[in-house]
Amino acid sequence: MEQAIVDAVEVALSRIESDDDVAYAEVGGVDASRIDAVVTERGKRSATVVSTAGVWCRVFADGTAGYHYCDSLAAEDVEDAVERATRGARQRAHERDARYDAHSIHRDDHGGWAAPDDRFDAIEPETAIDRFVDAVEGAIADRQVSRARVRLRVDPVETTVATSTGGAVRTRLDRVGVDATFDGEETGVRRHAGSTAGAALLAELPERVAAWLTELERRDGMERADDAPTGDDVRALLSPAASAQLAIACSRWFTADSRYAGTAPVDVGDRIGPPSLTIHDVVRPGSWAARAYDAQARPTQPVTIVDDGDLATLLHSTATAADRNAQPAGNLVPGLSAENAPRIAPRHLGIEPGDAAPDDLAADAVVRIDRFGEPRPPDPVLDKHRTSWVPPDPIAAEATRDELRAHVGADAPGRLDVPVAEGVRLRDGEAAGRLEDVTVAFDLDHLQTVSGIGAVRETITAVDAKHKTRIPVASTAPALSLSTTLRT
Repeated sequence: MEQAIVDAVEVALSRIESDDDVAYAEVGGVDASRIDAVVTERGKRSATVVSTAGVWCRVFADGTAGYHYCDSLAAEDVEDAVERATRGARQRAHERDARYDAHSIHRDDHGGWAAPDDRFDAIEPETAIDRFVDAVEGAIADRQVSRARVRLRVDPVETTVATSTGGAVRTRLDRVGVDATFDGEETGVRRHAGSTAGAALLAELPERVAAWLTELERRDGMERADDAPTGDDVRALLSPAASAQLAIACSRWFTADSRYAGTAPVDVGDRIGPPSLTIHDVVRPGSWAARAYDAQARPTQPVTIVDDGDLATLLHSTATAADRNAQPAGNLVPGLSAENAPRIAPRHLGIEPGDAAPDDLAADAVVRIDRFGEPRPPDPVLDKHRTSWVPPDPIAAEATRDELRAHVGADAPGRLDVPVAEGVRLRDGEAAGRLEDVTVAFDLDHLQTVSGIGAVRETITAVDAKHKTRIPVASTAPALSLSTTLRT
């Protein structure tokens, strides 16, 4: 990391220490580069390489927090960023103060999970781009695809986070993500692959792209089902990938700030599924969503969210954990860009496997859902709440709760509309046509109907969005059999 970034962090901390109104603060210095390349069915379309450096700060003043990012290392600009964050906190001061962790001091230097030869500071950007282009062009060659667009985003970033109470951690992440869109004559597939193990993902890319294209050809060769079942209590088999996506969607209700805002339908101790359902949030080295420390310089630790069907804990920042006498586990997650404030979010969700055989899982199912699209709350007020900006202090979300409750129905927070991106009609356990234009009207109560959990798990990676912050997330899950509501 450049000394100029370290110096800028020191400037910010010095400015914070001189302000008696600031109770506590975290300051982060960011040293990042980015490779962005796109390949289509016609070959390489574009490739760019840029470097960025900046400083962010999250400041507690007058009982609440403010956040600001500065993409300049000049002392006057850094001091201005601190002033803006402090002013933002003061403007949102409320009656019930947020608490912070003034006692846990962590110091560490974590080099990330990429092997030395796979770190992007050991590879020329042009070499990484060439590997990507060769992998995609080689996999697409001679395949039946009418349109292809594959985008590579490499974001190696070094971050130093210092707190006003003496904490200081430095971390490196060699994050790489691939977004792929393939269209055939009748249908298409959308895939994401991500890792924090550096260029190792590029070596796996030919095999992954080939598998995605094989799935496209399989779906394109299938007739559309003309009798897709709709209504309540439709028995569905979720593939491991769809189950993993559903876990990510449901995790929106398992964060403490959602509970404060009134957008979560459950609280700790509530039963949300059968005793066979257990969900963890883990830290898997090299995972797309893995981190050693969160935005508060707090070590990331595994946590059990759902234990034998009961909600065991919410995901916390140190402020919400102190407020609810809970244990934080490093879930104040920085986004893909430091321009937006960190948010309470899961890292890598894992549903524990069961022992149900594939034939038993499919026995009563009339549809199989292989992939979901983007979930959205059916209530426009809840949708706007999640997609709009909110203050970076989770406790402050409590101020919006009464207003939200006045505009949404009592049952609305526990529902999501989840389009079926890939699925098939089942007859006697066999595929009998692909589903199209079908949406799952999911209710959290539907988890109570889970009757079978498979033994084989699959991992998916994705980007979730929360209050303008784009958050990397991953999930590992087995197949699930449950009853839900389908609509066309």
